[in-house]
Amino acid sequence: MREIIGLARIQHIDSQIDQLVSRLDYIKIKLTDDKELKRINKSLIELRNKFQTSKLKLDNSEKTLLENSKKITQSESNLYSGNIKNPKELQEVENEISSLKRLKSSHEEILFQIMMEVEEISNEIDMVSSNYQTAEDKFNKCTQDMIAEKDTIQKEIDVLFAERKAVEGSISDDSINLYEKLRVSKKGIAVSTVADGVCSSCGSTLTPTQIQTVKSSNLLIPCSTCGRLLFSQ
Repeated sequence: MREIIGLARIQHIDSQIDQLVSRLDYIKIKLTDDKELKRINKSLIELRNKFQTSKLKLDNSEKTLLENSKKITQSESNLYSGNIKNPKELQEVENEISSLKRLKSSHEEILFQIMMEVEEISNEIDMVSSNYQTAEDKFNKCTQDMIAEKDTIQKEIDVLFAERKAVEGSISDDSINLYEKLRVSKKGIAVSTVADGVCSSCGSTLTPTQIQTVKSSNLLIPCSTCGRLLFSQ
């Protein structure tokens, strides 16, 4: 068998292996690509911290309002107990009650705003938590699929390597070494097919004599332009 036929077969096998290895590299990257999960989780942590801060503000506001209400109750009790006889003191108590009630109204407004803020943040947490769960489910499903694909690809590569080794047995070491050197220097393509009188790699046109030589010669014929080994059926 002409060695170029075997080398062309090896080139075809290597090109398949290259594509599969490229896919494996992509899968390896995707299997560790959890940026979206980390982004959502970061937002979730920030929202939960924000919720805790607002909840603390709410608790403090409720305590302040409760204390204010107690003061009003105590002042009203003093006012209507009959123990205060002095008109001036009575007026002072009434003024204090009015002031406390105005303050209570202000506290109630602030409390309402904080309650709305807490509810809004809580709703955001629920939404982002749901988004995280969806993203996590998608990531896990994608991971399972890619692991399965990775195993399948590895088996295909093993079969191709076995086939490559069998073909190598019919080719001299010198030719294999030349092929490997060209693979390195020619971006993975050491053997170029001739189609319609043209080198498929660089587009150089061959003369009829050159085409006939490529088809019939037992020697390895390089393209005069790109240097790759030429193969024609």
